[in-house]
Amino acid sequence: MTKRVLFVCTGNTCRSPMAQFLFARMAREAGLPWTAASAGIAATAGAPLSAGAVSALASRGLTDLRHASAPVDAAALDAADAVYGLSTEHVDALKTRFPAAAAKVKLLRAAAGLKPIDVEDPVGEDEEIYAATAAAIEEALEIIVEKESHAPNPR
Repeated sequence: MTKRVLFVCTGNTCRSPMAQFLFARMAREAGLPWTAASAGIAATAGAPLSAGAVSALASRGLTDLRHASAPVDAAALDAADAVYGLSTEHVDALKTRFPAAAAKVKLLRAAAGLKPIDVEDPVGEDEEIYAATAAAIEEALEIIVEKESHAPNPR
């Protein structure tokens, strides 16, 4: 059974799409039948990945990625089995705007047991900051994927 994961940040051009693409690769490599999507709590529809995100992902072997930002909505949350906000602000906004989905909304780094719990927004920063942001996301995802790959099958 395919599990759907949604990552949410602010504009859906940096953090959440980096999480989406990194997670998709990790899940595939772990043999997990999961799909990933991303959205933003204040996203404008159709914006591309930021140049910094493209660079950070390329340095991790992820290239030729197709992405258009999307605002988060009830349909995206309904379709997701798990929702990860990249900061406390995102989690709070999701739980306030979509209370029916509150039980499946988690803070990414907190769910992995890591601190600091928020993934800082790299927008407007240099490539080094984007690389650090990608590393913070990747660290959490590795733990989450590892836990899930050893979880019992719920059949």
